[in-house]
Amino acid sequence: MKPVLLRKTLAMATMAAVLSTSATVQAGVVDNQSLLQEQQGQEQRLALRELLAREDLRAALVQRGVDVDVVDARIDRLSAAELQMLHERLDELPAGADSGVGLVLGIIFIFIILDLLGATDVFPRI
Repeated sequence: MKPVLLRKTLAMATMAAVLSTSATVQAGVVDNQSLLQEQQGQEQRLALRELLAREDLRAALVQRGVDVDVVDARIDRLSAAELQMLHERLDELPAGADSGVGLVLGIIFIFIILDLLGATDVFPRI
């Protein structure tokens, strides 16, 4: 009878310990502006990825020694302001086959240089 009593006692103690711990949950109201900004950020990241999916752009990046997978990972770490700036610059370019390649590469290299100098924290692993 003692093992049964011991098991019941341990089960009750375990249940009491589990039930006595409370997880704090915080909920807040999400406004439309933050939802809109998040959606725009996702769309801008998608637009950059679609641009990077072009074979001519990928070839230009590889030719300059840039790993395309690293660039894709860095796109994920761009802030909303940086994404907005990139998106505005891309919209300003005239239509053409090679117009976006130089700009995207230039902006990426500017971010890398600024990050290396410590002016920004776009790429935290550099």
